[in-house]
Amino acid sequence: MLEHLDFALAPLGGGSHRRWRRKLPSGAVVVIGLVDKGAGTLKAYLIRDMVAQLNAHGLIPPDLAQE
Repeated sequence: MLEHLDFALAPLGGGSHRRWRRKLPSGAVVVIGLVDKGAGTLKAYLIRDMVAQLNAHGLIPPDLAQE
């Protein structure tokens, strides 16, 4: 999903988390951290944070966004 939204995987720094980044036209950089596949359970708080970041930057269409 993040690749579809033009996020790129940041260089790996070790550990079980991966950072996805996207630079917006405004110059702001959105960073989303998720657990790498096979490195444990994807926690609900990470999904909530991802959705909040995408909503805050208008990257989820309004008809799909939830509050």
